[in-house]
Amino acid sequence: AYQNPKHWDLTEGKEHTLAPETIQALETLPEQVQAIAFFSSRTPTDTAEKLLRDYKANSGGKFNYHFMDPDLNPLAAQEAGITGDGKIHLRMGDRQEIAA
Repeated sequence: AYQNPKHWDLTEGKEHTLAPETIQALETLPEQVQAIAFFSSRTPTDTAEKLLRDYKANSGGKFNYHFMDPDLNPLAAQEAGITGDGKIHLRMGDRQEIAA
């Protein structure tokens, strides 16, 4: 149970559940997706952490992520095209995107 935690959304409107379309997209990813969440110590990570954890849990092992502080790693942030705090760099093969 510790290695494979299960989460339940008991809210009436399922506010904490991914949309069926999102789950389907994650289940059918054609390649591995790597996400780097650029969050400094000034920016809360709770919401992003939960969302990325849910993406990973529903991807069949094709979605991974980690957090990086752009203040401590400015070169990595610059190379990823990150210009602000709280942004996520997504890479799949040769394609990349920045989500805010």
